[in-house]
Amino acid sequence: MVIQRAGSIVHIGFHKTGTTSIQQVLGRGREALLQAGCAYYIGRHMADNHVELHAAAMRPHRPSTFRLGSGLVFDETYRQTVVRELAAFGAVHAGQTCLFSAEGVCLLRHGDEVAWLRDALPQPVRIIACLREKGAYMASYRAQLEKVRHLWGGVIQRDEYNYTEDDSWLWDYESRLAPFREAFGSDCVMVLDYDATTEAQGSIVPGFLEAIGLRDVLPPQAWAGLFLNVRESRGSL
Repeated sequence: MVIQRAGSIVHIGFHKTGTTSIQQVLGRGREALLQAGCAYYIGRHMADNHVELHAAAMRPHRPSTFRLGSGLVFDETYRQTVVRELAAFGAVHAGQTCLFSAEGVCLLRHGDEVAWLRDALPQPVRIIACLREKGAYMASYRAQLEKVRHLWGGVIQRDEYNYTEDDSWLWDYESRLAPFREAFGSDCVMVLDYDATTEAQGSIVPGFLEAIGLRDVLPPQAWAGLFLNVRESRGSL
């Protein structure tokens, strides 16, 4: 359990682990969370899905669905704008937990990308990743990716998010978590077992809230009836 009353907690997905459900509950419960000392960020592009974190942190040439589909230019001006907005949020909520959720962050794979994110956030920073059984993850991720194939222009890059063959880097959980552990410290990277949590609690949401020390802030009605993981859900691949 993460009990923290300063700095940042960043939920990074992975994809297809109930991220949209978590974000919906956090967004709807924003006021209750704030009263409990946790400020859930309002994103510049999407209120509850903070895609600007990965969009700004990624190296300029790297694609994501949001980067390809947004029509925006992710240059130094964009990066500095994001830095200023994060700093302002941290200043307003000094002494509180600044909470972010952005599964696109799990696509960061270079040390300089993760270091940029670390330095842009209110300190100290803790990372929470949700992982599911690999075979189910592969099938669900591949199906979701088919929906955005039109954005690629027929180009599949082996080192990027749209390469989904059996030898893809995307299926190597430990390698994907390695740059986060290096940048933030292993003790500051928590892994939540999606399958065990949903089996025990019926949803990823209460397990996530428990992991960040806020299980009792929102009632079970806050997540009752939300899907656990459906391929039609909106993501930030």
